[in-house]
Amino acid sequence: MKRLAFLLLACGGTPAGFAGAPLAAGFVVDGETASGPQHLVNDFAAIEGELVNAVIEIPTGTDAKVEVDHMSGALRWTRRNGELRRSAVAYPGNYGLIPRTLSPRTSGGDGDPLDVLVMGPAVARGTVMRVRPVALLRLFDEGEEDFKVVAVPEGARQEFDRAAIERFFQDYDAEEEARIEGWSDPWPAIRAAAAAYEAPHALL
Repeated sequence: MKRLAFLLLACGGTPAGFAGAPLAAGFVVDGETASGPQHLVNDFAAIEGELVNAVIEIPTGTDAKVEVDHMSGALRWTRRNGELRRSAVAYPGNYGLIPRTLSPRTSGGDGDPLDVLVMGPAVARGTVMRVRPVALLRLFDEGEEDFKVVAVPEGARQEFDRAAIERFFQDYDAEEEARIEGWSDPWPAIRAAAAAYEAPHALL
């Protein structure tokens, strides 16, 4: 907690709450939406050398289903059947997306940026952090590719429990059934998703 407070203060802000968790500095909350100074999909690079950027939507240990709105670039607490969404179990890592990536529906994807699960202590919603991809969980949701990149913070050791992560993604949404088809090297999927975002015909 001290580390999180230092991070926010170093960025010129103080911890603020949004959907039950601290929010990164510079965001303005308006009901179920939190808008920051930059577009969280378009304004950050996907790949930086051997690292990628990760935009954190759902901190470790929380369950509110907050997502980046791909058009506005703001954080939004999503609803299903009129109710604010929560996962059935708390997230085992900091969950979010890799900016400037796209899993196109034309290739069997879900039309969204590539998801990332960053193992480690909770950070504030809206944090953009450099992480090292270590594995790719090949998950399919309602017939669409919904691959999950598993990563660790820059400089951190590579430690995670594959079985626990698989169990989480099988249990976290009580209304949808996910199919897992194993693990692979994350980099081919990351590079393909970054190239798809940059394609002239990409719909963002």
